[in-house]
Amino acid sequence: MAGSVFRPVLPGARVAIVAPSGPFRPEKVEPARAALTARGIRAGPGPASAAPEDGFLAGPDERRLASVVDALGDPDVAALWAARGGYGATRIARLVPLPDVRAAGKPLVGYSDATALLARWFAAGVGALHGPLATSVGEEPAESTARLLDLLAGVAPPGPLLAGLEPRAGRGREARGRLFAGNLSVLAALAGTPVLPPLAGAILALEDVGEAPYRVDRMFTQLLDSGALDGLAGAVLGTFERCAAGPEGPPRPTAEETAVERLSRLDVPVLAGGSFGHGRPNLALPVGALARLDPSAGTLSFEAWSY
Repeated sequence: MAGSVFRPVLPGARVAIVAPSGPFRPEKVEPARAALTARGIRAGPGPASAAPEDGFLAGPDERRLASVVDALGDPDVAALWAARGGYGATRIARLVPLPDVRAAGKPLVGYSDATALLARWFAAGVGALHGPLATSVGEEPAESTARLLDLLAGVAPPGPLLAGLEPRAGRGREARGRLFAGNLSVLAALAGTPVLPPLAGAILALEDVGEAPYRVDRMFTQLLDSGALDGLAGAVLGTFERCAAGPEGPPRPTAEETAVERLSRLDVPVLAGGSFGHGRPNLALPVGALARLDPSAGTLSFEAWSY
């Protein structure tokens, strides 16, 4: 499987803050603007309307789609940064033309609901970053923000992408493949749609928030039974925030234990304990890059963008 192409975002370039998902207040993106400015990168204007008065979406589908498509077509824009997660990207992802993503070759930054768009970039063979949103980067520790901006500039971390991982399944063998990172709930929602990218040969990094273990089980079962995970090379689990079962009844498996049990059916290396997702820090991961999963070292490492 061919790797992804990634165009570094260098000083003087402009990053467009786009609103494909939920509403937010414009002042929430100011830390993102400041972080970009400190690196000599210009932050483009935000979306025309993204106020909470719009309900659970940052405006109509047409406007949210336009914020993405217009940024892809703007020759002055070098990258796109999703403002917020929440919900809404699945409604427009299939309308973002793959040829446009491929021709523009611009990285996208985001996570959570932006998983639907990361899937589009992965399918197009264009590198992206699973990492803090423009409205959440201000809540990250300084080293997390620095890592995101380094990756955006094409500078890989000096060490592993993730370290201290715990092997949970797969008999300790290594795995190599293109890395796809995303949110379990959103990925499960893409099963059976044209937006779900081919994951055969990939290393899959997943996280979630606010999902009880039985729902985690249901989502993994949907992905398994649909064939979406056929041929997967390996998997890494990030944070599963606020995913505990209720206090009633006997002890139950945790969300992470449930995920491991489901993924163990694939007989691929499965590692847990990654510092990415809705916890802090949410370490940026290069979606589409060639990566290596090493159970003996407990690491996920970057190898190359294109191969």
